Amino acid sequence: MPRINVDLNAVEDQSGEVHPDGETLVRVVDSELKDNKAGDAKYINWRLKALGTENNRPLYLMTSLKPNALWNLKNFVKGCGQESFDPEGFDSDELHGIELYVNVTTEVYEGQPQNKVGGPYRRAEG
Repeated sequence: MPRINVDLNAVEDQSGEVHPDGETLVRVVDSELKDNKAGDAKYINWRLKALGTENNRPLYLMTSLKPNALWNLKNFVKGCGQESFDPEGFDSDELHGIELYVNVTTEVYEGQPQNKVGGPYRRAEG
C-alpha cells in the first residue's frame, strides 16, 4: 500500500452516532442549492451542527423549492428569526451562523439509522 500524503489535522471532525430524538439546538453551518433526483426542481441542503454535545455528526435539512413545498422553507427561515421577506428572494449564506432549535427524529434508510430534521423551528435566544 502506498503512503498517502495528506494532512488530516485540519479536516473537520464529523464523526458520531445518530443524534437522539427531540428538540435540538443547532447552528446553521452551510447551505447548498441542488437539483432533486427527479431533475424537476431544486432544493436547499442545509448543514447543521448540533450544539452542546461531543457528537460531531452533522445534521441535514432539505427544503424544496417546489411551490407546494415552500411552506417548509418559510417556516425554517422564520425560525432563523426573519419575519419579513423580500419578494426577490434571499441569500441563504446570510443564515449561516444562526442558532435555532429543530426537531430531530431517527429513521432507518437502507438498514442504517439516520437523523431527520424538521420543525417546529425556533430561534435560540441570545
